[in-house]
Amino acid sequence: MAPRDQDDAAAHPADDDLFDGWAEAGVDPTKPNIARVYDYWLGGRHNLVADRELAEAMATLDPWIPAACKANRAFLGRAVRFLAGQGIRQFLDIGSGIPTAGNVHEVAQAVTPEARVVYVDRDPVSVAMGRELLAGNDRADVVPGRYPRPGRHPGRRPTVPPPGGEAR
Repeated sequence: MAPRDQDDAAAHPADDDLFDGWAEAGVDPTKPNIARVYDYWLGGRHNLVADRELAEAMATLDPWIPAACKANRAFLGRAVRFLAGQGIRQFLDIGSGIPTAGNVHEVAQAVTPEARVVYVDRDPVSVAMGRELLAGNDRADVVPGRYPRPGRHPGRRPTVPPPGGEAR
């Protein structure tokens, strides 16, 4: 994958606000973020020079990484499409990263528009970008949090918040 000049506003004039809010979310553009690296490998636009440099360095160690990421995303799409086709209407995506092409809500809602999706991620950048990208979709939301480790909270079951709620 050749690096793209996505940090240059002239390269993507229609995306002037693509990175708005990242500073407020605590993004340091000099430090790579694995969610943005994954976005890069999937061909997304939500990545910076530092992310692309790390992605290229990682690919020199194992050139199958980008293909594995694409295969993982393709499997996710097939699984969600199948489940939505079987009548599942609520989806929880834990450790979702930055919503990029072929997301759970896109796939599920293409099969059944009433599908509800909640993304959970502990990375503030992923949550901030997710909220921006999901604005206007009242059946999908992203919340900050992490799934509790089994056995860590005996007797307590994690709950799936409705869109707009907080993860507990």
